[in-house]
Amino acid sequence: MNKKQRIALVFLFSVILQSIVAHGDESDSPGRLQALNAIMGERILQDNIHAVRNLASEMSAEARLAFLSDWVLPNPERPTLRMSIDFSQTHPRPQAAEAGLSGQQIQTGAELISPAIDLLTVARQLNALSGLREKVESWQPETPRDELSKVAFLVALAISEERFEDASGSLQTLIELVKKETVIDAERGAEAIATWSAITHPETQEAAGDLLFVLYEQARGRRGPRSERWHRQIYSMKQALEAKFKTAENLKFVSKDMTLKSWLPVSRTTSATRGLGYPLAGWETRPGRARHVTSHDNDYLYYVSPLSGNFVVEADLTTFSYKDIHLGYGNLWAGPGYDLKACLVGEFRDDFPSIKIDPALTQPGDEMRVRLVVKDGVRKTSINGRVVYEKEQAADGDPWLSIHSHWYANGAVRNLSIAGNPTIPDELELAVKSELPGWLPYFDESVGHASADWRLETTPESPETPVLRGLRSKVDGAVCESLLRYHRPMFEDGIVEYDFYYDGTDKHSFAVHPALDRLVFMLTPAGVRTHWVTDGRFDATGLDPENLVDEPENRRGPDVLPFKNAAWNRLRLKLVRHRVALSLNGQTIYSRMVEPTNQRTFGLFHFADHTEAQIRNLRWRGSWPQHLPAIADQELVEDPVHRLIAKGAELPVVLDQDFEDGLPKDLFKAYDGKFGSDIVEKSDGIHVTRPGGNGFNKFAFGPNVVLSGDF
Repeated sequence: MNKKQRIALVFLFSVILQSIVAHGDESDSPGRLQALNAIMGERILQDNIHAVRNLASEMSAEARLAFLSDWVLPNPERPTLRMSIDFSQTHPRPQAAEAGLSGQQIQTGAELISPAIDLLTVARQLNALSGLREKVESWQPETPRDELSKVAFLVALAISEERFEDASGSLQTLIELVKKETVIDAERGAEAIATWSAITHPETQEAAGDLLFVLYEQARGRRGPRSERWHRQIYSMKQALEAKFKTAENLKFVSKDMTLKSWLPVSRTTSATRGLGYPLAGWETRPGRARHVTSHDNDYLYYVSPLSGNFVVEADLTTFSYKDIHLGYGNLWAGPGYDLKACLVGEFRDDFPSIKIDPALTQPGDEMRVRLVVKDGVRKTSINGRVVYEKEQAADGDPWLSIHSHWYANGAVRNLSIAGNPTIPDELELAVKSELPGWLPYFDESVGHASADWRLETTPESPETPVLRGLRSKVDGAVCESLLRYHRPMFEDGIVEYDFYYDGTDKHSFAVHPALDRLVFMLTPAGVRTHWVTDGRFDATGLDPENLVDEPENRRGPDVLPFKNAAWNRLRLKLVRHRVALSLNGQTIYSRMVEPTNQRTFGLFHFADHTEAQIRNLRWRGSWPQHLPAIADQELVEDPVHRLIAKGAELPVVLDQDFEDGLPKDLFKAYDGKFGSDIVEKSDGIHVTRPGGNGFNKFAFGPNVVLSGDF
């Protein structure tokens, strides 16, 4: 089913609902529901919860209560309790009330939604919860699944009534039913409603955590069909609970104690991960340490400034048991596989085939010491002293240092230091390599090879300046949104400039439009209009993929945009705090506030069904910090030795002994060994020999002095 067919089906469903609601009354609600079941089928009705919720939201509270009661609760014509769920779109379109807001960048969406939850909300508002409880308690389920749904609904209802002791008891009953269940849906609506309702209240959190663990283990063990987004939501909920991320007032995943300023969270997002409602990523951070907790897809922390030249990064990283975490640079990350025989490698767009490690690494402890060296265009990754990955890698266009985690891992990094003499460029060229590293398509398009939908090419007219092309689709009559995004967001103020080819003729049109996240600034002759990029086939909001909004109050400059037709044009996007301004061929044409929910990823957009995109000379200047702090002042440095060394001359006493000058017996002492036999002075220094023997032999020698204070 394509996008238009799905929209038409939802529209038809809404029309049928409205017609039945309009022509029925409370006395014949079973008949109305029977008609719906006959026309649409029970499965389709349960799956179209967006249409149900949208229709209910337009009603008065009293009408909404009656409508949702009919839809959710069992009745003589439909002896089941509808506990259908969905997850809202990740990073949804901002509401009109959010326009113009300023403040810290925030994440929204990916929340559990259900008509059953809406029913409890409106019933509480109207003091009608007791009536719902009477109806559900008097219902006699016919199947084990119906019994489970009944108990789950009563859990959520008891929490709405703040009867937490009853809710905890029902949760224990629910856990036993879940363990016994033999038929498992891919997305377990009843269990989710009970868990999400109970997890945020201290009185029910422990029991909810027990249920959550059972659900997680069943999903991980693939007991029955498994929805990928369900598994990720359950996993993130489990990790959030263990990290105490959630509170009774807020269901959103947020970073806890996000004190770091030099490391910025980034997630790989696509139309699929957002449209399906994958959870929001969260990091627990504090000076000297960062831990990945909740997951969206592939999640990162990016160092705030780009680095080029020669430098060394060292860190302590947690190892296996789903605690893998990796260092990355220049769009590539690398780290060991669980079997210690392969190095896992990937980029922002995808994972690469692993590289064999021979001989295998020795088993590390809870942490491994990782060293990333970038020198003279070559990067090396070492683990506990072993080089496991080496590659020639120029940093042009993508000189970002990162910490990478897969969605299923909750690893930690600590004591990360950056040393050497890196340079921090104030401007980046973003399209210089044919592979287009760091560029991610939002939809299912190919990138970075000779036959890709988005490719970098040289032309006879401009052999020295490559052109980034977004091809025109061969599909006629379809609406083909095409969006290519650079992976590192514009966290700070900055300017992106590029040339684009424009041809407004009907025969063969060339056009491309700048985007921040999914907010596109459509350049039309009559002025800039905004377009919100949908999630394509994963979009359940019903938003028209051809949506356009006029914002005359944000237009600047001439009434007609100063395009050069059939020629190259210059576009400038300037972002200062939360305001974006556009200039075309040197003239300011648009200025607008950007919502704090905008994730500020720069992108290039065109409707591929009727235009081709051509871009060149794409550059970004950002106001990122221009100096690397001293190691002792870097945020993820935890080792106090670095800070002590940084004090230098402040140390009051220094013991300095060159063993080529001998070994003063009054300053050094042997432990379980003898000078002259086990310890021998030679011209090149001290030689220590400890012969083997029966049992365990230990031997050491060290300064025979008393130390006190800081050292």
